Amino acid sequence: MAPPTTQLQGGAAAIEAILQKATNPDSDFRYMALNDLSALAGASLLTPLSAKLEADVTSTIFKLIDDPNSSVRVMAVRTLAALAPHLAVRNIEIVIERLASLLATQVKDKEYLRDLACSGVRGVASALPSGERTGGWVVEMVGKWMAALAKEPLETIQSDILDTVAELLLRHGRSSVLKHASGPAFLASLRPAALAITTNARPALRKRAGTLLATIHPFLAADAALLTLDALVADIVAGKGGDDVSKSHMATIGALLRAPGVAFPSDRMAPLVNVFVGVASKVDADAMDADDEDDDNYDQDTAAATGSNELREAALLAIDAAIARYPSESPVLAVVPIAVAAVQHDPNYMYDEDQDGDRIGTPVGGEPADDAMDAEDEAADQDDEEDEDDEDDAGYSDDEDVSWKVRRAAARLLSTIITSRGDLAAELVPLIGPVLTRRFEEREEGVRNEVLGTYAALLGAAIAQGPESPAALAIKSHRTMFHRRFKKYVLLSKSAATRQQGFAVLQAALVAFDWSHVRDSAAAAWSLAVAQALGTVPGLALAGAGAAATTIKMDALAFTGAWARYRPMTAMGETPTSLVVPAASAAILADAVLRSGVTDAYYKVAAAAYRVASDLVPALVAHENNGMLKGMMDAAQDVMGVAAADEEVKDAALSLLAEIVADGGDRVAPVYADKAKWGAVLAKRLANELARLSATRAITTIIERGPAVVDVSALVPEVAPEFVANLRKQARSVREASLQALMAVLSAYPAAVTPQLANQTLTEAAQLLVDEDLALTALALKLSSMVLSSAGAALGAVAGTAASATLPAMLKLITSPLVASAPPALAALTSAFGVVSMVDASAFAPALVPANMYTAVQSVKGGQPAVQAKVLASIARSAGGNVNAATLVGELVAAVNGGQVLAILTLGELGRSVDLTTVGIPSLLTAVMAQYTAEADTVRSAAAYAAGAMAAGAPRAYLPVLLQGIQAPATGALGHRARYLNMLALKQVLVSAAEIPDMAHYEDGLWEALFAVSASSAAAAASAAAAATAASATTTTPVNAAGESGESARLLIAECLGRIATLKPERYVPDIVQRMAASDATGAADVRVSSMGALKYMFAHGSPVVDAALAPHLAALVARIRDPVLQVRRAALSAMQAAAHARPHVLLRPVVDGADKSVLLFDTMLALVVSETVVRPELIREVIMGPYKHRIDDGLDARRMAFEIIVTVSSSARLIPAMRSRTGPLLDAVQRGISDLQDVQLLAYLALSKLAAAAPAAVLVRIDSMVDAFAKVTINATTKKDALKQDIERAGELARAALRAVASVARALGGYSGDAAAGDAKSTSVASSSTAAVPAVVVQGAPKLSEFIGAVARSPLAHEWQAAEQMAIGGVGVVVGSGLDPSAMEIS
Repeated sequence: MAPPTTQLQGGAAAIEAILQKATNPDSDFRYMALNDLSALAGASLLTPLSAKLEADVTSTIFKLIDDPNSSVRVMAVRTLAALAPHLAVRNIEIVIERLASLLATQVKDKEYLRDLACSGVRGVASALPSGERTGGWVVEMVGKWMAALAKEPLETIQSDILDTVAELLLRHGRSSVLKHASGPAFLASLRPAALAITTNARPALRKRAGTLLATIHPFLAADAALLTLDALVADIVAGKGGDDVSKSHMATIGALLRAPGVAFPSDRMAPLVNVFVGVASKVDADAMDADDEDDDNYDQDTAAATGSNELREAALLAIDAAIARYPSESPVLAVVPIAVAAVQHDPNYMYDEDQDGDRIGTPVGGEPADDAMDAEDEAADQDDEEDEDDEDDAGYSDDEDVSWKVRRAAARLLSTIITSRGDLAAELVPLIGPVLTRRFEEREEGVRNEVLGTYAALLGAAIAQGPESPAALAIKSHRTMFHRRFKKYVLLSKSAATRQQGFAVLQAALVAFDWSHVRDSAAAAWSLAVAQALGTVPGLALAGAGAAATTIKMDALAFTGAWARYRPMTAMGETPTSLVVPAASAAILADAVLRSGVTDAYYKVAAAAYRVASDLVPALVAHENNGMLKGMMDAAQDVMGVAAADEEVKDAALSLLAEIVADGGDRVAPVYADKAKWGAVLAKRLANELARLSATRAITTIIERGPAVVDVSALVPEVAPEFVANLRKQARSVREASLQALMAVLSAYPAAVTPQLANQTLTEAAQLLVDEDLALTALALKLSSMVLSSAGAALGAVAGTAASATLPAMLKLITSPLVASAPPALAALTSAFGVVSMVDASAFAPALVPANMYTAVQSVKGGQPAVQAKVLASIARSAGGNVNAATLVGELVAAVNGGQVLAILTLGELGRSVDLTTVGIPSLLTAVMAQYTAEADTVRSAAAYAAGAMAAGAPRAYLPVLLQGIQAPATGALGHRARYLNMLALKQVLVSAAEIPDMAHYEDGLWEALFAVSASSAAAAASAAAAATAASATTTTPVNAAGESGESARLLIAECLGRIATLKPERYVPDIVQRMAASDATGAADVRVSSMGALKYMFAHGSPVVDAALAPHLAALVARIRDPVLQVRRAALSAMQAAAHARPHVLLRPVVDGADKSVLLFDTMLALVVSETVVRPELIREVIMGPYKHRIDDGLDARRMAFEIIVTVSSSARLIPAMRSRTGPLLDAVQRGISDLQDVQLLAYLALSKLAAAAPAAVLVRIDSMVDAFAKVTINATTKKDALKQDIERAGELARAALRAVASVARALGGYSGDAAAGDAKSTSVASSSTAAVPAVVVQGAPKLSEFIGAVARSPLAHEWQAAEQMAIGGVGVVVGSGLDPSAMEIS
């Protein structure tokens, strides 16, 4: 729209001036007057209009609707739409009524008025506010328009009327019409009228009637959609109206299937799809019969062929809609042959019979690189080049040939099948893969790109099943055929769009075909394709200047980088370092990147090219291509000297330079010869404020390789002081990088660090020894340790700084409770004290004497005992002869007898690394275990920890004592407590099991003892509870029977069993399975609970060896989710949660079900998990407490764990492809969950957020049916007058969780603009207006959700909604509060 020509603002005077110009005889003036008025209204520059002025404006515009000039008429309608929000509601209704009255105009040559009336109503009606009044008015107007439809003689006007009615109902059906008393009945009356039009002789009317049906059915009763479906299907089966009507009916059914809020019974999908399959099959058979009868029939009856193709397309599109909506319920495998045949349907073009290149059955280990095969391919390539021009010239294109529509629909259908049923990849790859590969020769560009996209989806589905899955092995057998045909028909295509799509396919093919086995001839073809895309090899023109050329360059560079970085995965999951880019290909790629990529005018392309060049460096170094490396170094250094170059480009160039120097080293001539030059460039970039971070990282990369690779000792004195100075910078990333750089310097060039520089380093590092950022603290501690340990003769110069700055900061860290929960910082702190103890600095700083440090640490006020003990043990171990071991241990034992926690823990930490039996003090373990009876829980826990640590250091002496304590009969509460503490001690032993050489002697004994305790845990818990009751009457010692002898003991047993089983999984996993099976007969549920807990630990801390041991038993383990005992089901769910989180690939293994059919373990597990989300009335009991009755749901924990699994599955990149075909049951579970108890609701909302991100199309269909549940806990939530503060807080937490879920769903479904989605989130709250109430966020296809969002934005919850939007748009918040920790042994 042009800007307003008038300079006045939108006041009364300006409007009067515009109205005056609108009456000018010159049509140009009238047009510009309307344009000015429309621009003022659109820019919100109009001041409130008076009633008279509103009337004058609308009257003038209506006169211009019948203007002789057509441009003025169209602009008049547009102006009405722009002006409508500024009018009073009654005036909007009057405008629409006047527009509607134009439908009655039957004057000759005035048909355009009826057309403009429809357009005007669609534009103006959006300004009407929601409500009952608008609903009644819409009912009245739609009724008049439907009556006018029967009298309208022109098809175009009839189509406009139907479009207008559909748009009115789409905008106001749910928000207004349904709120009016007559609304529901009126909407129901439209269904038969629209259904009757679907058999009209005019195709345009049938199409719009189908749109109208899809619009109104979300507002009708559930059975209405089924009645419509049955009527349409009956017409199709009976052939009523011929093929044209059948085609329209199938399009209507597709629209109904895609319509949100319209649901069909799942058992109706298979028969429905079979009807469509029958139509497509019949059309195909008829076409074949026609071809057999006479080859000339197609030319004689083009119209019939066109109709058949369109009917077949409609059938395929309808099948596509059904499978997209109901993937699990549709007969997918029965559809595949129909789609495969259709994607090859091109009766009017004769393709080459290129059988020589169609080799299926490539060995999985790679292609045979024999000379005969290469010669054969070279000859074929020459033929291809000779025929290339002929093929392009013969690209048959006939405007009357619409068979391409069939192929396009079939390709889309196959893509839908692949993406929605990834679990069937093993069956789909052999059926679809070879056909799609042959269809690379497709003559229509749009269809060819659809085929390529479908093939990429097939590759992705095969990869998602795992590298050794049947699908992955099957796709690898197509490698040779793929290389041959992809090169000929895609890489050599004259279409830039095809080649661009080809690079996306190649990226997926990297992993699917394992390019470590690609032949040199194929690799050369890919290299040339990249060079052609970058414009360095003649033969194929780029897409032209601008965005198209840039896009294909970026895609080519992305593929090149992925190829250079690709490393094949071994059977054990490790990535070897072998390169996969051959020498010739590396040279071609590097040349293209160097000549065209890094010199590109667009900075994004240039920066990407430099990054890709960095990826190519290892291959160039390995192939000793010094010339190319020299060129890259020169280009990188040159661009860093260009002041106008973008900083992103310079940073990428700097990374390239560092990669060449670090990988090549002094053995590469360009690196050695130009050392002074590139050294000066690095130093200059380090001094640059903007480049400081990237320069620090680049120099660190070089220094870390060490002087044996590249000697940069001359550079260190210049850059090291800069690193020290950067430790004071505010940017955390700069400080972190500087710490790592200084550690690299001290490791590679310690002699280059002068005493002055060492002092400065210690001083600056000491400033970072705070608990505000423990990650940086750990690095600073390591750096300080390295400075002291490498000081040598300069120790005297740095000892004073260490004593005055470093040591006080380290002592202060001991008082921080955060250090104990940060293992890296704790390990660095203890190591730093050990290093200081080993340094003989007594002559320079008495504070650094080990004995003095020991006393200082011991006397720290407010110190954390766990941290103090580790530090004291580190000092004692490192001091060596400076500390008398016997004296120290004797002092500790005396303190232990007094119940001092610090002494107990210190003795344990010493015993972990030193065999205390050699000290000469007897009964050390007895002294520690005597504290089991202490009154304080902290003393008892410390004693158990110390006993376990001592047993880890001296297993032969102490481990049998712990085993005896576990096996001893437990009598009374104190006896059960002692056993529990002994098991805590055993856990400490198992933590260090890998470091104990004699551990194998004790594993079997511990294994049996733990299972023996597990089998008797139920009786023990009851006995302990009774003993606790008796003890409470006779002693003041607190005994927590439930905590130390009940559930906590069972969890501890499970963890210990899991740790032992992880040591030798091939031995203990079968034993676990056997014991669980035996416990079914004996009824020992506790054995099964402990066994599942052990398996949970193994899943959470697994390895490839553990996976191999678990593989044969996974189906039996998953089946435990339906165990008859509730506690076992909870334990099984907890174990599956750990598997889904830490080892998702194990769930993708195929297993054999009860019908001897191979299915994915994931499918079996998911079905069982969903069954646990249902509320079970038999698990709900009522407890009477005085005058009150409480309902206790024993199944709550199982439902909560089931939803935790759903959340994890929906968040896992490995499991999402398999999950997408099971979204229906998952959404059913979520819909139940958001109406469950609050603990389940919170997880259900989180699961909905994750599902929306993973499968937005499936969520879109169901989301409107969940809006009532959202409203119940948010805008419609009620609080009792006597509600407690805790209840109010819980209700607020639930409301916020619901709003976060809604915001996340809206974002996933495209409800936010591009700017908002990019992170520029602004408030979407809108104030209520007398003229309009526009929803804050509009989700296309979910009107009820959009209406709810608008209501929330105008409610008292607006502030919470804005916060939820910020979290959703920023990508945070949807995972907050899950609290899922697979390593935690919680099986309650």
